[in-house]
Amino acid sequence: MASNEFKELSLMPCNINLTHMVTELTAAGYDYTDILLAVQQAPECRQTSDKVDIGSEIWANFPEYMEPNRLLQLYVPPILLILGTFGNVLSFVIMSRNMFKVSTYCYLALLAIMDTFVLYIGLLRMWISNFALDIQIISNCMCKLVTFFGYVSSVTSVWLIIAVTIERFIAVKFPLKAPRICNVVRARIVILTITLATCLLNSHIFWTVELRSNDINGTVSSKCDASVKHVILIKEIWPWVDAAVYSFVPFVIISVLNSMIVRRVLEARRQRNELQMMPLTNKYLSARSRCTVKRSNESSKKLTCMLLAVSFTFLITTLPMNILMLVNALLGDDKTSVHSYEYKRKYAILTLARTVVEMLMYINHSMNFFLYCATGRKFRQQVKLLLCLCCNGRIKDFFTHAARQNTSTQSSKMSRLGSDTVNKETVIECDRAKVRSKLTCESPYSKRRTSNV
Repeated sequence: MASNEFKELSLMPCNINLTHMVTELTAAGYDYTDILLAVQQAPECRQTSDKVDIGSEIWANFPEYMEPNRLLQLYVPPILLILGTFGNVLSFVIMSRNMFKVSTYCYLALLAIMDTFVLYIGLLRMWISNFALDIQIISNCMCKLVTFFGYVSSVTSVWLIIAVTIERFIAVKFPLKAPRICNVVRARIVILTITLATCLLNSHIFWTVELRSNDINGTVSSKCDASVKHVILIKEIWPWVDAAVYSFVPFVIISVLNSMIVRRVLEARRQRNELQMMPLTNKYLSARSRCTVKRSNESSKKLTCMLLAVSFTFLITTLPMNILMLVNALLGDDKTSVHSYEYKRKYAILTLARTVVEMLMYINHSMNFFLYCATGRKFRQQVKLLLCLCCNGRIKDFFTHAARQNTSTQSSKMSRLGSDTVNKETVIECDRAKVRSKLTCESPYSKRRTSNV
């Protein structure tokens, strides 16, 4: 899910950036008592003293939750950005090399692009806002565009995983029909449909979200928030719609399909083992053909394992967010006990929990490359080749080699097809000759002629 831009923290004291202030004061050697005093005396917060006391007390009284929260927001994002950028760029280069041959690579190439957008629009902006100005509040146009593309990229990324999972299910369940159903042309149509549907779903942002300014005690602050007419839609309804589209519905679909894929793979393995125990009776199936079928099955199995790793990772990294949203909805927001110790403690725990699950979500968008490397031997070979060519300044040779490889592959397929056809025709002709010879020898005329001799 795109991080919830419009869900205000109920105890956020004012419009100052507490994370930024605490980071600076902690680095300067101040303790929590000094930090509490500094927050209370901030000019932006003087007209909201009650909220300041509550918010700053949480930072001061619950360091076991707020300090890990600060460290996570400070140090984890740059690590994920570096790993995610490196991995997604390499994934796109390698997948785009084969995207015109295999439909699965079309989805994975675009998935790498969308994951990169999610990291830079969501994670990078969130991290930079701790130290500098949030680009979302530069202008009203920037507010709308950043929000729109943040939601579109995250939702498109998830539904591309669903498309890949559906395609793999078809390949496993209907192996004979899969080449006709799952081709590059249809993959492009599916990608275009997903992208347009996601853009249409989030198009309301251009009139329901705007840059709003607040004047507090002479200090003007800006925030990208819901427009006045659409507060209920954006703050109460849209978070659940976004959660359903990004997390709840995909979680159910991918869980069901993965279980069916695993079940079908296990059944196919059992059937293959049974067939291997039977004697080979088909004399038209040459040794070369048997090897070709075996290689095809092995390649399909490895691709299935790689895609299952991607989809299962999505399930693992999004399940905590689903649980947190349900828990938060069940607990509610008890405003009557806002000054109680338990309320403040619950708020501190939920703040840390939300940061953790958001980081897990961003991990999902930054680790696909490493899953490909862990589960795909051919992908690892392509990575080694690409890195070697990059070190030698011959990156263009990577795609030139792919073109030559495609040509040689097609030629070998045609020659192998012709060779197999000739072999089959030769065997058939030999069998026909044997049958004719046998019929001739066993005919009544031949018997009479033999007896007369």
